[in-house]
Amino acid sequence: MFENDTDDSASNVCVKGGFNPDNRESLPFLYAIYRLGAEFYYYLAPRLEIPLPPVSYAGTDTVNGQGIVVMNDLKAQGYTFGSPLETWPVERARMSVEQLATLHASTWGIQVKGFPLDAVVGLLAPEEWDKRFAPGARPLVPKLMEDRERMTAASKALWASDSKMKCIVHGDAHIGNTFISPTGEPGFLDWQASHAASALHDVAYLHRRLNVNSRSPRS
Repeated sequence: MFENDTDDSASNVCVKGGFNPDNRESLPFLYAIYRLGAEFYYYLAPRLEIPLPPVSYAGTDTVNGQGIVVMNDLKAQGYTFGSPLETWPVERARMSVEQLATLHASTWGIQVKGFPLDAVVGLLAPEEWDKRFAPGARPLVPKLMEDRERMTAASKALWASDSKMKCIVHGDAHIGNTFISPTGEPGFLDWQASHAASALHDVAYLHRRLNVNSRSPRS
């Protein structure tokens, strides 16, 4: 937090970046994620007409690997945040889908070549893969998905595909990555997983925000 007596800028801000030296040692791929988040706010956010946290600075240091975003403290301004333990009303989910549709339409048919994939490549590295599939940590996935080399080859084939249906997606659009304004309007946070993929990747998450009755075709 800082005090500002000179203009109308936010008095409370949040600074997001890779500041933990232990993470630099144990999870070096995280810095690619922080850079991608900063690049989203610098390059893409100004083009999108969707609710986003006001950002006063977004920048990367490609020499040292850092990516930093300075944004307004939404909690101090009366915003709340989505909880995975709570369902959403249909109208709020509809507003979220419309925001994602704006993102998707604005980037429809994007060329994937050159889009940064360092964060995903880092997760596919042998040392990171072994951490996630170690005894006691292994996720409940089909046996074939435990094969790192097979999944790496599948990912590379997907990235190389030239589909006109691709667009920029949030990439992690679950309810825990949302904020809600004092007037009830939702928005998305944590854009560091954004990448080129099918729009349905984002929309599939939203279905789980509704209770069972709201998901019914009759609703």
